[in-house]
Amino acid sequence: MHQLIKYSLTGEMDVELLEKSNPYFEGFGMIVTISLTNGKISHIGGIDEIEKNSGLLKFNLLHTIGDEINVRGTTEQVLAYVLCATENKEKLDEVINLMKEKLVVLDENGNNMIMEIINPMKLKIKEKING
Repeated sequence: MHQLIKYSLTGEMDVELLEKSNPYFEGFGMIVTISLTNGKISHIGGIDEIEKNSGLLKFNLLHTIGDEINVRGTTEQVLAYVLCATENKEKLDEVINLMKEKLVVLDENGNNMIMEIINPMKLKIKEKING
């Protein structure tokens, strides 16, 4: 859907994302939602380093420095949606842990604004059903 909207507005498509797309993908994938606590964003760091990981397809950043988060329980507090895809669960765990280690979002007082990112140890993987 994102590609269609972008193409209709700009006449261009995200070729890099298309090259990574595989309709026959048999690995592990998920969208990680990164939410923030209330406050004014004064610093965002670590995204460049996270984006270098091959298991990350797209880091969709929704807020920038200077944005204020004043709500709870809505999509307004979402900093980013991160699309991940790897060939096994261990590499998916690595991508999630990299986000937890490297991503930094601070408010005007230097306080961490990132809410708990999913713990990869709590991910339950269903076995593939044959037939």
